[in-house]
Amino acid sequence: MRQHISHASDLRSDGGFSIVSVMVAISILTVVLIPATKILSTLAATSANIRDRVVASNLANQQVELLTAQAKVGFTQLVSTGLGTSTVNQTVNGLNYSVATTLSWRPGVGGSSCGSSDEGSSTLQPLLQVEIAVNWPSLSQHGPVRESTTLVPPTADFSNLTGNLSVRVVGASGAGSNDIPVTVIGPSSTSTAYTDSNGCAFFPFLPAGNYTTSLSSPEGQLWVDQSGNQNPSQIAGVSIGNTTAAEFTYDRAGQLDLNLPNSSEFPALPGAEISVANPLVSTSGVVFEPNGSTNVNGFFPFANGYQVWLGNCFSGSQTGPNSSLPFTVVYPGQSSNANIGASDLTLSVTMGGSALANAQVSLTEVDPVTSKPLTGCQSTGSFTDAGTTNSSGVLKLSVPLGSYSVAVTPSGSTGAITDPTIFQATVGGESVVAAF
Repeated sequence: MRQHISHASDLRSDGGFSIVSVMVAISILTVVLIPATKILSTLAATSANIRDRVVASNLANQQVELLTAQAKVGFTQLVSTGLGTSTVNQTVNGLNYSVATTLSWRPGVGGSSCGSSDEGSSTLQPLLQVEIAVNWPSLSQHGPVRESTTLVPPTADFSNLTGNLSVRVVGASGAGSNDIPVTVIGPSSTSTAYTDSNGCAFFPFLPAGNYTTSLSSPEGQLWVDQSGNQNPSQIAGVSIGNTTAAEFTYDRAGQLDLNLPNSSEFPALPGAEISVANPLVSTSGVVFEPNGSTNVNGFFPFANGYQVWLGNCFSGSQTGPNSSLPFTVVYPGQSSNANIGASDLTLSVTMGGSALANAQVSLTEVDPVTSKPLTGCQSTGSFTDAGTTNSSGVLKLSVPLGSYSVAVTPSGSTGAITDPTIFQATVGGESVVAAF
């Protein structure tokens, strides 16, 4: 009996040991297989990416070979229809590939980066640059497959019958401006090209004659030249066998916020205007109404910035770009708060020692030495309706910098009374009492 029980106990012991062994074996196998599966998955993905890149590389090379063959049999046809970027889709082994081809002119070796030599020689034979980029949906972090080559035009297409036009566009810093549309209108054709990373656009094989070259802003942006022109233009003459150079200074416009800093308490003097000028601009300046649009776009980003002041005189002795007014720097595509030269005037009007309420105030800019009214550009002008005093006989205004005489017309009266006292309106503000 005990022997039978002992035998049964041995069977249970063997069975328990077998289950534990199996569990341990499974655990070990799992630990080994999971990393192995990940490795195999990674290897498979890597292999697929390599395969895809090989296919993309073959497509890029095929496109280069195709364009090279086309150039040999019909170069003129190729450049007349193929300049710019075009994209075609090709499916290989069920995977869609996008093949982008960009054809652009670039100058030959020698001379400047924009293809014009100092003497305008004809040695700078233009070249056709070919850029291929192949993309596909499962593209890795390495980016698209790229191929490039340069095609040389046949000798018959160059020199003896035509010339070239090289256009360079630089920004305020002097560096080339990329991707700017350049349009050339000639006697019998119109062409448009985009500047490259050096700011260059090259127009080869042009018949001799005069060509109007103009720029336009990239889509969604506002660009201007140093005079504020959005579409500047030049006329360039092209001669047979030579490369003519044209250059523009053109940059993305900045904005000026023309809010007077204390306009809620000191509103702008009625009739006064805000002037903006830069010493490098040949024109006198531009004028804006203080109560109009306060954020004005279209300013070329000069490194030294702009002087901004209240008043419409550009060359007066007291205000204007030749004075000591501070400059406000404008940055491409950004808005800057203008440092406006003006004076916050607190004018208290009394008559017989008492505050004169509801009196109409007139201000006239005068010569600080002779007290005579200024004329011409030296004068901001006479403001016959500067405003009306409040119940305390006070009028607060932001006025142009300068010297002024005051005249008032009491409420109910038709005649103005002038205070012989002259006051100076300076940066930082003035508190003036006009006693009658």
